[in-house]
Amino acid sequence: IGLVVLFGTLMIPLMPAVGLLLGMEERSIGMLIGASTHEVAQVVAASGSVGAGALAVAVTVKLARVVLLAPIIAGVGLYMRRNQLVQGGKNPPLIPLFVLGFLAAAVLRTTGVLPEILLSAAASLQTLLLAAAMFALGLEVHLRGMLKSGGRALLLGLLATLVIIAVSIAGTLLLPPA
Repeated sequence: IGLVVLFGTLMIPLMPAVGLLLGMEERSIGMLIGASTHEVAQVVAASGSVGAGALAVAVTVKLARVVLLAPIIAGVGLYMRRNQLVQGGKNPPLIPLFVLGFLAAAVLRTTGVLPEILLSAAASLQTLLLAAAMFALGLEVHLRGMLKSGGRALLLGLLATLVIIAVSIAGTLLLPPA
């Protein structure tokens, strides 16, 4: 968690700067940020600094990545069950409850049945809870602990982040938003 917070936080100023250095327009920078940045709150912070167009694209791309977790998690769960890789005899759910909850909330929101006043209140509550979650995550990051865990973990986090950045840049340049 600490490495995700560390590298994701570094992405907040880095990814908008990379997009500008590559001469990308606002929506393309949003796509780059949404494709490369680790946490939703970090995506909002980075893309919000670019503009409303970047924010809209970045959040959409990030949430698409989140939705894709469901089939990936189900596939890994099936693989683990078939190959009896789960220790302790109890199989985890194929799709965790939080993923199902996210999908249900997304479907409910797109139906248009929720009144605007409820959506507005939910948006305010979302901002507050997102800030609280990021604050709590930050409190749990202990640099000494990360350094004690060794340079190998830090190097793995760095290399994974660099691969994600490279793939995101390539994808954004090859398939920019319409």
